[in-house]
Amino acid sequence: MCFLLTLCEQADLKALVRDAADGLEPQLKSARKLPFALLGHSFGAWLAFELAVELRRRGCGEPVKIYASANRAPCLAGPEHDPDTRGASLCLPPASFWPHFEQRYGANPDLQSPAVRAFLYPLLQADFCAIDSYHAASEVLQCPIAAIGAYGDARYRTEQISAWKAHTSGEFQERWFTAKPVHKWATPHRFVADDPSDFQSWLTEDLCMQFNAP
Repeated sequence: MCFLLTLCEQADLKALVRDAADGLEPQLKSARKLPFALLGHSFGAWLAFELAVELRRRGCGEPVKIYASANRAPCLAGPEHDPDTRGASLCLPPASFWPHFEQRYGANPDLQSPAVRAFLYPLLQADFCAIDSYHAASEVLQCPIAAIGAYGDARYRTEQISAWKAHTSGEFQERWFTAKPVHKWATPHRFVADDPSDFQSWLTEDLCMQFNAP
């Protein structure tokens, strides 16, 4: 069972999670009782964790596994734990936002158009405000968690990926990939977009194991 969360102007991560849970709850409580997994990259890793907590609170059960990619553990949320100090807080007005964004994520040529920037700014700025104000749920999940990182990603330290283990009493897995940037402006944080073949092969094999498990 696969779901996709898209960008929205929601500056409260917990509110975004509740909105997503409202949409998923009827399907997960249906007679079919389909198993599901959650995958989140970067900001989405915290969303996946909080969504799993919220769905369990609502009696929907837990995912067969959470794949938390390219973000430090939720217990290490907050700008004070961010090892990348290049524009650590991006809850900024437009004039300051884009220079800081490019320091952190690279100068993507697809984001240079004034029209594109005008459209994306409120969406991205809401994301970063949500990140700055996020406090993790205290609950510990029982489902397996795979914490995923890319070598050379300045957005987290190795031990901050390992810290995801504190959020589950179940199986914990740590998986690292070598980023292969295909653009001069790209960073290792984009490994799932720039050259996802190794990640996709591993994820496909692991998902098959999870959904075929007795």
